[in-house]
Amino acid sequence: MINLAYFVPEKLKKNTSRGKIQESADCKVSKVEIGQYWRECFSRLCTNSFGDGFRTLRELELESIEKTIRYYKADLDPVDVSQMLFDYWVKPDIFPDAKEFYENINIPVCILSNIDRQDIVQAIEYHETSDVFGAQRLGIKAVWLNRKHKKRKKDIFPDMEIKNLVDLCKRL
Repeated sequence: MINLAYFVPEKLKKNTSRGKIQESADCKVSKVEIGQYWRECFSRLCTNSFGDGFRTLRELELESIEKTIRYYKADLDPVDVSQMLFDYWVKPDIFPDAKEFYENINIPVCILSNIDRQDIVQAIEYHETSDVFGAQRLGIKAVWLNRKHKKRKKDIFPDMEIKNLVDLCKRL
């Protein structure tokens, strides 16, 4: 089984959020330094976000951007800067060869994500597919992990429905 990240990172690199902070900062700072500072803040927040202290990645992203803007004394609205990143993540580019690869691969493929469900759903809708239908359209068997016993949409037919990941292990 392989896990592939097939979203193009170049578009994110072109994102102007760091550039906006750089332009508005009260000191001379590079985009690389801004990126490093933000990444460290974001990583610390993620490390401490579990159990009772759990927060979504979107919340952590916003807080880390607020801290970065404050640190560089930039005159920006953190919500606007966060939205720039969010706009990318819900409309990601896909490598041109990814679709053909998934159509022709002869080994099991597993796509996992640790991003917030809302982000994934919007990205899937942007590419006019569903997580189940999209997988099946590419020849991938789709398993619906239905922990909360939700009713399935009438037009979605997963190959398998499970209540927890242990169920999947038993059925593979």
